[in-house]
Amino acid sequence: MDAAAHLRSVARIAGRAVEVLTGTILAAQVVVLAYSAVQGIFAWQRQVLWLTEAAEHGLIQLAMLGAALALRAGAHQGIDALTGVMPPPLRRLLAAVNWLLIAGFGGLLAVLGAMYVATTASVGAKFASADVPTWPFYLCYPLAGGLLALFAFEKLLTPPGPDGGGEGADP
Repeated sequence: MDAAAHLRSVARIAGRAVEVLTGTILAAQVVVLAYSAVQGIFAWQRQVLWLTEAAEHGLIQLAMLGAALALRAGAHQGIDALTGVMPPPLRRLLAAVNWLLIAGFGGLLAVLGAMYVATTASVGAKFASADVPTWPFYLCYPLAGGLLALFAFEKLLTPPGPDGGGEGADP
């Protein structure tokens, strides 16, 4: 198996794992917010405020991980009015530069995200409403950055379509 095929295999496995993770986070969001709403409506007991704070962090996690999944699926934003009229060799070059920039951004996000998680853990940051550490909720930053880099390299190493452009590998 060559390096590109191995990278595509790793990206496929990572993509499926993140799909499961985001589905789990979304299901937890629904449960937490429904429980919090029912508690507030019926005033069964003192409302658990940290659940709402955790749900807010869950939305950020879904956005970060969802962006990586969207990149892999080719559902990210793009402007192709100009590149559509360019000759295929120039289109391929611009696509390669684009994927390299995205990979670089992902790598930077992974490194800075890991530093942020480490700093948050070392200072012992907690939710404002409870004695719950916040650092696990920030793990989505380095994870999403690593995934963006991985999926961008996957696209970069995937042969372009017959028109010279193309989005790279299908998910």
